[in-house]
This record gives sequence, C-alpha cells and structure tokens, in this order.
Amino acid sequence: MPCSYEPPKGQPGDAPLLFTLDVAGLVWVIYADGSALTHREASEDDLDPGGVLAAHIFTPYDDGPGVWDNAYLAECDLQQLTEAAEEFFAGEPDVDQVEATDTPPTILTYYGREGPQSVRTLGMDASGGGLTPGQQEDLAALQALVQDLETSMRSDGTTAPVQTVQVETGPGATNPPWPAPPLEEVLTDGCGVYTGSDAVAVARYLTEQEQQPIGIHARSVPPRVETC
Repeated sequence: MPCSYEPPKGQPGDAPLLFTLDVAGLVWVIYADGSALTHREASEDDLDPGGVLAAHIFTPYDDGPGVWDNAYLAECDLQQLTEAAEEFFAGEPDVDQVEATDTPPTILTYYGREGPQSVRTLGMDASGGGLTPGQQEDLAALQALVQDLETSMRSDGTTAPVQTVQVETGPGATNPPWPAPPLEEVLTDGCGVYTGSDAVAVARYLTEQEQQPIGIHARSVPPRVETC
C-alpha cells in the first residue's frame, strides 16, 4: 500500500501525545495522528504587522523568544517510528548513565501502550569508552530513532498560535502589569498557567518588553503537554 504524504486533517493536540523529543534544547512534540510541533529560534520574519511574535516561548537554555512551527509525519514514517519506539523501550534500554558533562541532554519520551516511557542521556557517542556492549547497542538504537524522528519531520510552513503559557517565578518576582489575572491568582508553589486569551495577552506583553521582568520565566506549552 503506498504511503500517504498528506498532512493529518486535525490540528496538533487533537490526538493524544506520541513522542516528545528534546535534543540540546531543540524540541519536537509529535501526536498520534502524525501532527507535530517543532521549536526554533524566532526571527524578524515571525513578527506580525504590529511587531509582535505570533507565538512565543522562552527556552530552558536562554531568555530569547522562539516559536512553535506546525509540522507532521507521513503516515508510513509515523508507523515505522512507532514500531521502532515499541521495540526500543521493550528492551529496557540502559542509556541514562551515559554521560558527557559538556554535552546538553537528549531526552526522548514515548507515550505508548505502556504509558509514558523516557530515556535521558548526556552523551550520544555509542563508540565512547567506558560503555558496556549493551549500552553501546542501546545508544546506537537511540541515535537511529532520534535521527529518524528528525529527518522524517515535514514542516507545513505555518506557525502555531499560543494556547497555554506557563509562568514560573523566582527571587525578586513581582506582578507584571499584563492585561491578564495577576500572578497571585494563578500561582501554586511558584508556578501558574494562563490559557486562551489570557495566555495570548501574557505572551504579547512579554514579547513587547525590551527587558524581561525579574524573576519571571514563561514558556508557551503545546497542547496536551503537562504543565506545572
């Protein structure tokens, strides 16, 4: 049967989560129908006529804004990747202790039949010293799975709108004068969530500031991704 390369009919989040992948701060979110979101740094091309980003996120690694782009996996690619993930996690991979302290982490989570399963590694060199044969095999399999996920992703050329913004506070944080409920009304243990028009208002306010409010860390959260 020929593979369909048409994008899914639904929007990201209409179907359950299937994968989340973080490679050194570059993030992919993939859903069970093949729809996906990819994170990248923002550019002037992402500004609307009013000079505001259409979508907004602060990455865990810097204070600059970025955007979520709509993307998707072809039907046959999605099936192959799902089968590969089932096989990989069924083998109880041992890669968590593979460390290279100067390398940002790679984190893969698969939301399969057994529920969320994650692996995290700070090193992706399967030929590195100090690895058991089993670790080398598991790391090579993880490399192949990550590479297949990255290369199979197809962009549809559009940017996803803001739906949810998570705000975390640290020392020195005060209530920003954004046109949304004040922080004390949404915070629980230093973390709060804005949705809908409030999320858009918070994202626009933060994007328009030349300097970000002290003690405020905000990020746009894709649909179905856990908050706080």
